[in-house]
Amino acid sequence: MRTNKRIITVGWLILLIVFCIGSTGQAQIVYGRKANGSVGVVYSNWQLEDTTTSTTVSQISFPITSYLPLQDNLEAHLSLSASSNSVDLDNSSLSLSGLGDVRVQVSKSFSEDHLLLSFGLN
Repeated sequence: MRTNKRIITVGWLILLIVFCIGSTGQAQIVYGRKANGSVGVVYSNWQLEDTTTSTTVSQISFPITSYLPLQDNLEAHLSLSASSNSVDLDNSSLSLSGLGDVRVQVSKSFSEDHLLLSFGLN
């Protein structure tokens, strides 16, 4: 029984180490970083064919990201995506469009950037 607990503990430690090694510090506060933003476009189109039917799917998405320094050691990140999807079948057409994922994250560093506290909302 004790060996099983030890194996589980070692497994959790290995998982924690792998997670920490694989993570990046991009959300960490950088002094003097200017506010910025970006807009992208992602377009996909493909066709599915059968012996009797044909279906065409089209998708377009506009991901928007921004970074805003609010004050010393306090910053905000915003990302959202608007998209439009359409499916053309042999006898009908369907479409769906709207706002996708919206994410807001506010980060504050303390103790000369040794402690980072972040709050996010999706």
